[in-house]
Amino acid sequence: MIREPQAKGFYPHDKDTLTKMLSQLLTSAEKTAVPNSVTHGVVPHAGYLYSGLAAAILFKSLKPASQIIILGVDHFANCSDICLHTYDSWKTPLGSVRVSSDLTESIAAQLDPELTCSSQEHSIEVQLPFLQYLWGSKNFEVLPITVPAVPKGRLRDLGEVLSKLPADIPIIASSDMTHFRSKSDAMKLDAMAIDRIVDVDPIGLLSTVDEFGISMCGVYPVSAMLHSLPTKKKGKLMVYYTSGDITGDEGSVVGYASIGFGNL
Repeated sequence: MIREPQAKGFYPHDKDTLTKMLSQLLTSAEKTAVPNSVTHGVVPHAGYLYSGLAAAILFKSLKPASQIIILGVDHFANCSDICLHTYDSWKTPLGSVRVSSDLTESIAAQLDPELTCSSQEHSIEVQLPFLQYLWGSKNFEVLPITVPAVPKGRLRDLGEVLSKLPADIPIIASSDMTHFRSKSDAMKLDAMAIDRIVDVDPIGLLSTVDEFGISMCGVYPVSAMLHSLPTKKKGKLMVYYTSGDITGDEGSVVGYASIGFGNL
């Protein structure tokens, strides 16, 4: 079963237009990226016009691999537990990416997750064209995992299972930061969350987001990714900006951060 593209409005669905945009974003990312340095990370998932540069910096820095795990958000609140999707492949205008059957079977056997979730979700889909452009659709497999609002112990369980996988499999968590606050407020709130992420503090991240009401949509997948890290070596904030830096409207913004872990 093929998962057809659903993320309308987030990126161009014309192949040539998408390819041109990806080329421009990845060329701009060269000034900041550290090629082949990132094995785990946090990447935003808004429209490419807004968060595309931040995503490009992370993916340009990512160490190429034959398999990758992407932890996504449950924006539609359709999942009651961690979800592995039943699709055989995910399609974008650049082609189809196979879902890793061996990773799916391994994770499912250890976690007993859900196997169906919202097909409308964009937080995983929008990452795939970057990987397809850089690696080629036929050169890697993906394991998409939706991580909804589940108990802390469940996030730790997922992280521990992922931590046992081969070290050469990248794990990426999809998240935007603060939503619809002034730029000054968003920067203050996001700095607190980013500090907890960089310090590899998944429990502290959840507590900080809850205490200060930070509207970081991917706090659960990010927390699980932090639990999966093989060491407690600090991460690096590669880039942070807000939608206000793109539009000029600083009254109500969304924050975007790319954070890498590895040899940075």
